[in-house]
Amino acid sequence: MVVRKQAGVLGVLLLVLSGLQGLGAVGSGGTVDLEVGVFVFEQGESVAVEVRRDGDCTCLCDPITVGGLSVLDGAGVKVFSLPCDPPASIDSWIGRWSLIDDEGKEIPAGIYRLAVTTSAGEFRAVVEVVLPGEKAPAGHGLARASACGLSLSVYRVLDEARAGTKVVLDVREGLLIALRGNPTTGYEWEIEDEPGAVLERIEGASYLPDPALAGLVGSGGTFYFRYRATTVGEGTLLFAYRRPWVAGPPDRTVSFSIVVR
Repeated sequence: MVVRKQAGVLGVLLLVLSGLQGLGAVGSGGTVDLEVGVFVFEQGESVAVEVRRDGDCTCLCDPITVGGLSVLDGAGVKVFSLPCDPPASIDSWIGRWSLIDDEGKEIPAGIYRLAVTTSAGEFRAVVEVVLPGEKAPAGHGLARASACGLSLSVYRVLDEARAGTKVVLDVREGLLIALRGNPTTGYEWEIEDEPGAVLERIEGASYLPDPALAGLVGSGGTFYFRYRATTVGEGTLLFAYRRPWVAGPPDRTVSFSIVVR
């Protein structure tokens, strides 16, 4: 963990989980400086981050907007950027990174820092990218920290391209299911089955539309389902895409095999 000295710090909240640390600080100017990690991902996987409020607001209670996501390598060189123009509310923004650089090339194994810039300050997550098959032992990379009731959530992402695959999670690890759809046609993704004994569902924005082109209506977007691994075990997540008022089988289904270790 990198600890950054900050002048005029009013308060620091430090949490330790699984031997790793997260650091959250609020400076005298009312600016958040928060960092969590290390989170381990294999090449070919995808990571998502979002800034969340944990319960009631204690400070920095004004609406908070996101300016974008950037990724720096171990030398501090920016390798990926995802600007948010115009800035979006933290309640309607999720930043996703498929472990590629700005040229669309797969990044090499190493340590990277994801930085989310907001109107309240900066939120960072340290990510270690490893080669396929080299995922760290259970319990690695599950730190969490907050400042003023604000935190950065980090998720492993599954979408239709990975339907039918098995994902191995550590207890307390976050999982985000991201499924493309278009509710303007009447269709929506619904949960058909979930392993409630091993996964806890997390509340959050269930659908985010694509940034619309000028004058374009009904372009579709992504349905999101958030989970946190809670207990060692396994099960299946099953989702169906249908018009809720139409009887009969759904238009299509996707499933994922979940193992929590």
